[in-house]
Amino acid sequence: MLLGNRSSGDMAHSLLRRARVVVLAFLTSLAGLFCAFSPWCCRPTLDMDLAIWFALRGTKSPPQEVAIVNLGSESAARLGLPDRPEKWPRTIYADLIEGLSRLGVAVIAMDIYFPAPRGSTGDKLLARAMKRAGNVVLFEYMKRRVISLDRVHGPNAPRLMVETIVPPLSLFEKSAAATAPFPLPKVPVRLNRFWAFKSAAGDAPTLPVVALYVSALNRFDGFLRHLGQLFPEMAPQLPENRNEALKNRQVEILARRLRQYLLLHGPQAEEALNALAFQSTLGEEGERKFLRAVIMACMEPEAPFLNFYGPPGTLRIIPGYKVLECRDKGECLPDLKNKAVFIGAARQEPSEQKDGFYTVFTRSDGLDLSGVEIAATAFSNLLEGETLRPLNQWLQALVICFWGTFIILVAFFIPPAMSVLAVVSASALYLFTGLFLFINRAVFLPFVTPVLFPGLVAYGLSVLWQYIRVSAERRNINEAFLHYLPSRVVNSLARDRAFIKRPPQMLYGICLMTDAERYTTLSEHMDPGKLAALMNSYYERIFEPVKRHGGIVSDVLGDSMLAIWTGTKPAGTLKTSAARAALEIMEAAARFNAENQSVRLPTRIGLHSGYLALGHLGALDHYEFTPIGDIVNTASRIEGLNKYLGTRILASAEVLDNASGLLTRELGTFLLAGKSIPVVIYEIISTVEDSTLFQMRLCELFVRALRDFRDKKWQEAARAFRECGEDGPARFYLGYCMTYLKTPPPDDWTGIIKLDRK
Repeated sequence: MLLGNRSSGDMAHSLLRRARVVVLAFLTSLAGLFCAFSPWCCRPTLDMDLAIWFALRGTKSPPQEVAIVNLGSESAARLGLPDRPEKWPRTIYADLIEGLSRLGVAVIAMDIYFPAPRGSTGDKLLARAMKRAGNVVLFEYMKRRVISLDRVHGPNAPRLMVETIVPPLSLFEKSAAATAPFPLPKVPVRLNRFWAFKSAAGDAPTLPVVALYVSALNRFDGFLRHLGQLFPEMAPQLPENRNEALKNRQVEILARRLRQYLLLHGPQAEEALNALAFQSTLGEEGERKFLRAVIMACMEPEAPFLNFYGPPGTLRIIPGYKVLECRDKGECLPDLKNKAVFIGAARQEPSEQKDGFYTVFTRSDGLDLSGVEIAATAFSNLLEGETLRPLNQWLQALVICFWGTFIILVAFFIPPAMSVLAVVSASALYLFTGLFLFINRAVFLPFVTPVLFPGLVAYGLSVLWQYIRVSAERRNINEAFLHYLPSRVVNSLARDRAFIKRPPQMLYGICLMTDAERYTTLSEHMDPGKLAALMNSYYERIFEPVKRHGGIVSDVLGDSMLAIWTGTKPAGTLKTSAARAALEIMEAAARFNAENQSVRLPTRIGLHSGYLALGHLGALDHYEFTPIGDIVNTASRIEGLNKYLGTRILASAEVLDNASGLLTRELGTFLLAGKSIPVVIYEIISTVEDSTLFQMRLCELFVRALRDFRDKKWQEAARAFRECGEDGPARFYLGYCMTYLKTPPPDDWTGIIKLDRK
């Protein structure tokens, strides 16, 4: 008996210990996730992560296609000029550009701002040199203004930040191949990113992106042609040739258009990148490299991470005085043909720097990377496709949770000596994997959070249990709402209640409207409770095909159901899904009626498609998520047309355009009650694979009869409609034939059937 009690106690203790391990593992993972993704911790941990990976990797060889012409203090002293390059005579810049042009550089990007005139002679010489070179990209200044709204909205009103681009001197702007800003945050924090495109300034491309385009245009004559081959829909918007793009300063417009197109057409971008990998017809390897770089630059996030090559001076730097001294003889300069050259001040001593940015490679003596080095680094990253990318957030969360759980399990279930060895070995493996991805894939893993936080339980059990309870309640509420709203709407409402007040979303949609006969009679004679149970059983049958074919049940009212299929544009697959769902609804209704002979609900269906607004409709404390637009009303009218024609499934011609695998027949053009625009109506009979010879023969007879009817051959049409037997649409048109034999329609009759009632 004592042994039994002891055994039960040991088992209880073991279970309690395991439960404690589970709780600690969960709390550890939660603490790590908080550190990784909270705004208070993510910036410091991100800085530490990058510092660790860059330190482990060390200096990396920069690409040879990029060079910097340094206008630092060495050149200033050698040429007897002021220390600040913006004060140099502009004839010096004209000589620099001419010298570089003779060396055949592909693009000259100037990290110097020229806001005002400085003497007509020097300005004219510089403008002439830029125009003759045809590859100069000038720096634009980005001005930020904060507008207070206190006068309008009171003292606590938010402030509006406006960013405007200030171009250089008009004479220079017209002479340059392109102009672009390159804003960098001058704040006392580490610089990790650069802006590729600036959404606050109209999605304007920045200096590295524009320089990449100009370099591509100057290096390869077929660049625009191949770009048009990759994206045929964009071809009409592309400049005809390189000269037009550079002469008319369309480079910035081209970059912006390509980015907007690729953001809207992601699959086309992936197809283009695959084509570049396998199609040698798209230029030489160098040209394909630039095409790939241009496409990937437009697909980058607005502010990608910089993949630094090393401390100041790592990139190839050429003193400016050497270019001036060797401009007539290129032997004393490195080969710069078809290279990208950035002109600016890259200071070599901390006491000299005035344009420095604190980065992971800031030297111990305080020397930062200069703006021109960062611009050249960003250009090199885009060219090589090596901008850094953090691990996907979901994968980050998975790594953090796995590592935290691993540490807790090791600490609890392995002896101390072995657990230390296991943790060290796992950490070494993690470091090796992370370094491999950082060097070869330009992906950086979280390091500080998984290593620093495992084993630290930051919160008490009361917080944990409260979190579990609230999560369970929210999950229950979400599951309850899923019975009334689409899942994406429930998720949006769970994230932000303001989603209700947002304007409806414009989409292309197919509306399917059903109606059950005899419902009014049943509701008069059946107990409400039994009627509700019957209708729930009915809707259970007809909802299932809608869900299976990707539709959303939008509304139910009595015996009617409204289902919708939505997409960003008309698609044949979307329309086919809606039509097949309609056929399966009829089959489901037939099975329901076979099982409920005394309370049968014969069903009619109408389908129509077009653009609609999808969103919340209502006010005060009551809203409904519903489609808004004429296609809903038209679908209802088409459904009602079944009563006149004796049919079950009717659809407009718009629904069947590009739909496939269906047997249909046109029933004519109808002006539905309350509508001003006629609609071509089709009957959906079956799928092609399920169609019968009788159905196909009936379609052929009806087509011939309808043609005679439209040609006003009443006798021939009547004869053909009679051949169709007891077919509902044939009976409908036979009545019109008999009427028109006695009283023909007006001479301007076009065959449109007008209906005055629903």
